[in-house]
Amino acid sequence: MSTFDNDGTAGKANFWVQPCYPPLWPIQPTITTIWPTTIPQPRAPIRRRHNRAPIRRKGRGAKETYIALILDKSGSMTSCYDAALGAINEQIDTIKANAKKGGRTYVSIILFSSTVDIIAENVLAENLKHLTREDYVLDGMTALRDAVRTAIELMQEFEHASKNQGFLTVLISDGQENQSGTSKTELQNLIALKERTDKWSFTYMLDGHSWEQIQELTNYMGSSISNYGIFSNTPAGTQKAGLVACNALSSYMSARNDGQTSTKTFYNDQNNKTE
Repeated sequence: MSTFDNDGTAGKANFWVQPCYPPLWPIQPTITTIWPTTIPQPRAPIRRRHNRAPIRRKGRGAKETYIALILDKSGSMTSCYDAALGAINEQIDTIKANAKKGGRTYVSIILFSSTVDIIAENVLAENLKHLTREDYVLDGMTALRDAVRTAIELMQEFEHASKNQGFLTVLISDGQENQSGTSKTELQNLIALKERTDKWSFTYMLDGHSWEQIQELTNYMGSSISNYGIFSNTPAGTQKAGLVACNALSSYMSARNDGQTSTKTFYNDQNNKTE
């Protein structure tokens, strides 16, 4: 219909205003879909490269020490491969030599990159064997948080109310986290829960970290800054880091012999810089 017609009346025009009808369909409100800013990373696959042996116990009152040796096997370890392999085998020897100080001492060995490989799981120290080149094969990225979480899960199975237990992780890595499905908050909460028992000690020997980054790590990885060390991933730097870790392990086992269950000074001020 036209909005203006002449009805024939002289000089007079009529305006017809076109009515506004409601739409046939209601106007739908605009819906904004909010997608997560990040997609959760799946946890690194865990591979057990051993037959799990049964553990015979003397009873809940017996002194027990659990140690997890955690070594980076990402591709960036190429420059210090021989020294890193030698360092973990020296740590194995140190634990075996001091095992009786910890009562019944059990050891887990974990290698990590884009996967977490369990080489030994809560094995009695006297039954430990050296790692070989077939065990220590470099590949992939750095799932550091997943490796620490795996170590906790392996050892906590045997945690009980006895006050005569000690749990220790010794991690050596030349890189920074870039692969884990375990978030900072998840690991922070898990470590905080364990440290409150006064049985657990978490230690880290790291390359590629400034002291400012180390201080930031303490906010979510737990432990005092004296449980952190830094090293250079050259053959000489890695060899020295291994020696420092062995000395620290000896001191820890002596403390266990005296009844101490945890440490906040695993790497003391004189030894924690190994460059």
